Amino acid sequence: MNLLRLALFTISLFSAPIEVFAQSNSVLRPEEAVKFASEANIPARYWQWVMNLPPPLDDEDQIIDTDCSVNQPRDVWFLAGHVRVGPKQRFCRIPKGRIVIVPVYANADYPRRDSPLPCENIRARVLDTSTSTPVKLHAEVDGKDVRDVAKYRVQATSCFDMFPDGTTYKGAPAFASGYWLVLKNLTPGSHKIKFSNLGIVYGPKETTYDVVVDL
Repeated sequence: MNLLRLALFTISLFSAPIEVFAQSNSVLRPEEAVKFASEANIPARYWQWVMNLPPPLDDEDQIIDTDCSVNQPRDVWFLAGHVRVGPKQRFCRIPKGRIVIVPVYANADYPRRDSPLPCENIRARVLDTSTSTPVKLHAEVDGKDVRDVAKYRVQATSCFDMFPDGTTYKGAPAFASGYWLVLKNLTPGSHKIKFSNLGIVYGPKETTYDVVVDL
């Protein structure tokens, strides 16, 4: 009997952490997410979405804070990071069945009016590990940590135009890279999505979304 109790105790002791750190079923594994994000060219499309939000472009946080549905594409739903160091809390209502894209860390660059650069220079600047690689990455969905966040890195398939509608000043060639979670089949109801990064040249940025998926 004592041996049986010891066995049961050992099972309960070591099985609990497995449940605590289990990954949410809605989060695609790294290889699946990278494949999807690459084929859908998510890095380029994310930055085109952010940079083409309604004015004021110099503070897109205010727009996204007010209405996360602005200019969302039909096939995916972008969550957004934020510009300033520190925490950011947001609420977002998402249609049922939409694939959710989480930018744990997103980096992009494009030529300025006074300093045009070729594609290869812009790409090299974005991928420069001395400045663009985050020191720390973290993400969780509904209280469960996402494992191996560093394996979710994806870069744009090619250089692109940051302002493809042609109404803003020239934004080509642009390039983008980052770490992108892909969430499928989020169940209707409430969810909490949290992600953060710490860069080499900037302090920690943490974004928390209280999400409601429509019935």
